[in-house]
Amino acid sequence: MSPAAVGMKDAEMRDLAAYFAAEAPARNKQADKQATKPEALAAAEKIARQYYCASCHMPDYSGQKHIARLAGLNSEYLARQLRGFRNGERPDIDGTMASAAQPLSDQDIELLANYLAAFELPQ
Repeated sequence: MSPAAVGMKDAEMRDLAAYFAAEAPARNKQADKQATKPEALAAAEKIARQYYCASCHMPDYSGQKHIARLAGLNSEYLARQLRGFRNGERPDIDGTMASAAQPLSDQDIELLANYLAAFELPQ
């Protein structure tokens, strides 16, 4: 985003942020096609509880302030980000996501990514 924001004034950035904040999230059509088996769903919920995902991302995974919304995002994107945090390839503001992702196996990441992608978007 830095190259796009270089010439912007603070007021322009605030206006742009307000515009995007007012947009309703689009339903992830890929999530509609992803069938989550009950055992996979239970395993993903257990992982999310174990690593306190909802404490920052909110119980409905809608995010808050600078904490990203996860509900309904593309599962491949979510898995790539989690692997990036785990492997140190994705920047992390305060290290919270890196430390949360460190113990996740590839299977854990796939379960979480599919679970979050299929999660209902907040209204």
